[in-house]
Amino acid sequence: MNCSISISLIFVLLLSGVFPSYAEDSIKPLIYYFHGKILEDQGIDAYSQQFGKYEYNKIVDVFRSAGFKVKAEIRSKDCDVQKYADRVAKQIRKEIDSGVPPSKITLLGGSKGAVIAMAIQNILKESEINVILLAGMFRTVVNDQNLQLYGRVLHMYDKSDYMIVDPTELLKRSKSVRVFKNLSFDLGVKHGFLFRPYSEWVNPALKWAGAKKSH
Repeated sequence: MNCSISISLIFVLLLSGVFPSYAEDSIKPLIYYFHGKILEDQGIDAYSQQFGKYEYNKIVDVFRSAGFKVKAEIRSKDCDVQKYADRVAKQIRKEIDSGVPPSKITLLGGSKGAVIAMAIQNILKESEINVILLAGMFRTVVNDQNLQLYGRVLHMYDKSDYMIVDPTELLKRSKSVRVFKNLSFDLGVKHGFLFRPYSEWVNPALKWAGAKKSH
């Protein structure tokens, strides 16, 4: 058997699943990051009188330095959640169709960004996608009968954040959610924890998304 035939045979075996494909291991994990609403209103230098500066670039850099390819952008003012989710869902579908395994894709969103991440998965319904929600369980979200959770979902919130409610009703509707974890911490900064890369949420997020190292 000559070399060209051997290579062709191996290629066929890889495609057929007889041999494990190591190509997936070489694909860089991908994170879509969706920021909070304040950046829609004020731009990248957004500052809250209550919570301080929104450290957008530092948050993105933490995940890039951990080995992720990060896709992030500043949304336009009063961005429509469903229209934006439709557009991003199409982008992600193209990534999957081009060969990126859903398990290598993570949707990470804070506050309104968390609502967008849920809306995207409500379209895609991909069981292997990782979803990380920062302070996303608002009453309007939990009560939205058209919304379900899909994939591997991690929700994190500060115990002092009075806007976050029990997600039980949403979970009851979400028959296709693979894993759901509701993680709380006690920083005492209310909704402001998502403004900067606190290790309390960054380290669990990195682990959930499949990082090799913590922050």
